[in-house]
Parts: sequence; structure tokens; C-alpha cells
Amino acid sequence: MTKRSNDEAFSFLRHASSFTKAVVRITLTEPPTGKRKQYDKEGVEMKYGRME
Repeated sequence: MTKRSNDEAFSFLRHASSFTKAVVRITLTEPPTGKRKQYDKEGVEMKYGRME
């Protein structure tokens, strides 16, 4: 296997990826959310990674 410079590797990958394009449509059944919120025993949201 021969070594490639970064420019050669980038050029090769760009060319190879040009044959593998697709358009995909997804439909979400619920709105997107981030991390799941965590609550303490009293039901108060624990922010900033607070642990109890």
C-alpha cells in the first residue's frame, strides 16, 4: 500500500464520495430534544450535572 499526502487522500475521498449521494426525508413523530432532564426527589430539575 502506498502512502498518500493529505491533499491526494482528500482528492480521492472527494471523488469517491461524489458517487454516493442520496436525499433522504425523515418525519419526526415528536419534536427533537436534547439530553433527558433529571429531577431530584422533590421534583426540582438538577442542572449542571448536580448529583444527589
